Amino acid sequence: MLAFLHAHRDEVARLAPFTGAGCVASGCGPCRWNGNPARPMPWRRHAAELAEAIAREVQACKAEGDHFSDGKERIAYEAALYAAVDLPDSIALLCLELGQRRDASPGIQSRAEQARVKAEEERRRFREANLERARQAEKLCTPIFPQGRLRQPWPDGPRTRVDGAFQSACLDTPAFPSLVRARPEAALEVLLAVCIEEPQHEEIYGFSDREDCGIEHWHDGYPPLYFRGPFLMFLREAPEHAVSFILRLVNFATRRYSETELAD
Repeated sequence: MLAFLHAHRDEVARLAPFTGAGCVASGCGPCRWNGNPARPMPWRRHAAELAEAIAREVQACKAEGDHFSDGKERIAYEAALYAAVDLPDSIALLCLELGQRRDASPGIQSRAEQARVKAEEERRRFREANLERARQAEKLCTPIFPQGRLRQPWPDGPRTRVDGAFQSACLDTPAFPSLVRARPEAALEVLLAVCIEEPQHEEIYGFSDREDCGIEHWHDGYPPLYFRGPFLMFLREAPEHAVSFILRLVNFATRRYSETELAD
């Protein structure tokens, strides 16, 4: 079955990405990629390349503006993380792109640009055919409250918002340690990116209704217990990189909180 799906991975990625990713992640997940390297499981490379193809297709669809219900794309990202053991360089690059630490590949950018041009053309036609309705829609899109200047990305943070499904795949599934084993440097950079918020608009009125530590909200991180998330496994698998992650994240949050207190 894996050999067949691998042979048709482009079609699987386009027509049934989540079913294909589910087969890879559930049937060939931790037991598939974390086994004995001296006796690799047959067709493990097939599964890894299938997972990468599916994750790339999902990434492209999101760049084109598609939306998936119930965060189902998480299964595609989870399968790709498992594949890092067999495809360390390409999966590390994919994760850095999904973590908004690198530019998307030229192919993804091309598809996003084509989708943007198509959407703009459709809006132009709508405005021409429904001029009054278009004017009303533009009025409704005008923000009621003005926004301040958009801040620059934090040094360890993402350039733009990280896909919530990818954040969940990193923090809420057992797949992230596979990236740690394959490329701990990339894992450190990716984990910081999913834990730090994207650039925010400055508060033009000089106050905020929340404690601004610059840390991205983690939906399933409460209550904070030591076994939640990939952090304990990170410490076990790559202790030097994990300690660096802890220090950089804590120092970042402390600086952000201190700046907020001084501003108040």
